[in-house]
Amino acid sequence: MPPETTYSTASAAEMDATLKRAKRSKRQRSRFKLIPVRDIHYDPMDDHWLIDGLLPMTGLATIWGKYKSYKSFIGFDVAVALADQRQKAWAERALAHGSVVYVVAEDMNGFDVRVEAYRRERAGFDELPLYIIKGRPNLGTNPSDREELIEAITNELGDVQPVAIFLDTLARMVGSEGENEKGMQNFVNNAEHVAEVFGCLCIAIHHESAATDADRAADKPRGHTSLPGAIVASWHVIKTADGIEGPWTADIIVIGAKNSATGFALQAEMERIDLGVNRHGRMETILMLDTVEWATDVAVAAKAKVQRPSASLSLLLDCFEYAKSAKGGKERRQVRGHDGPWADVVEDGKVREVFFQRYAKPTKLVDEDDAKARRREIDRKTKAYDRSIVKAVEIQRLFTEASADGRVFLWTA
Repeated sequence: MPPETTYSTASAAEMDATLKRAKRSKRQRSRFKLIPVRDIHYDPMDDHWLIDGLLPMTGLATIWGKYKSYKSFIGFDVAVALADQRQKAWAERALAHGSVVYVVAEDMNGFDVRVEAYRRERAGFDELPLYIIKGRPNLGTNPSDREELIEAITNELGDVQPVAIFLDTLARMVGSEGENEKGMQNFVNNAEHVAEVFGCLCIAIHHESAATDADRAADKPRGHTSLPGAIVASWHVIKTADGIEGPWTADIIVIGAKNSATGFALQAEMERIDLGVNRHGRMETILMLDTVEWATDVAVAAKAKVQRPSASLSLLLDCFEYAKSAKGGKERRQVRGHDGPWADVVEDGKVREVFFQRYAKPTKLVDEDDAKARRREIDRKTKAYDRSIVKAVEIQRLFTEASADGRVFLWTA
């Protein structure tokens, strides 16, 4: 007879206790917490913006454009403004302030000239909580240099959290993977991780796609689409003048700023700073940002002459005029802040509704019972509308702004 098998009466209880401890431990370790909706609140009076309506407090943003389009000059001026509590606004928009880190990954020695120009032109510049890192942290591979970058910032600032970290330029921080697919995906993940650790905004200075040289409608940052899919704000810098004796100007097209109006244009103008005669008898000079203003009527007329509207853009402008002329379509509002001008504005939703009604019919009729086909059709019209809005604002045929209650309005000069 085989020996009788016996079981411990305590084993079941022990196993149950072990399972409960494991479940409790998993809940404690998990990064994914279930939050009841009753515990999620949004107060517009809280601080959500570094630059009101232009740059959010947290996440990953980009300032991008062609080589030598003044994008780095604009980026550094924003960094100085955020670090300088005496400056209350940038482009007429209110600022948050705090410590700022600017990572210089290219032209490291040349960057010293820009710093010197601000030192000479801005009193108290050396006392600003603005820190420069000269180096090329590899954020495009795994493993990456992100932890070393975080450690370097923490060691210098201690318990102080930076409000912004500038990465200039993205191309010099993706390592061996490059800007396509894996390299860009890694960069996005690593930059977002840095932003999450400090609860700040990471702003990547980046180049635009070479495709835009042949097709302006193809305006987009260079590299894999994981970047535009992840960013919370996107500024496209387009140089408009760079004569030997000036003017030196650029348009800043705010293509994306989540939870705010998008597609509007700012105009930046540089000034030349004389730094002194060098040992060879030549005057050393550098440009720095002088003014950032909202687009002017003069620019509208000049650009309208050289850029013929596409069919979609023409349709959008027609839809705007139709919505504006309709009963109850327009309203009188003050735009661009409390000191801004008054304009006849039309709510974006009214223009969008007319655009959707008039936009070209699909080549194949959509079955009303086919939910997927209806969603595809709505998506097709939405993309066409959004592209047309961006283009209309870029050439300054339309202007757009979000109100305090979240509505978006359009108007003409």
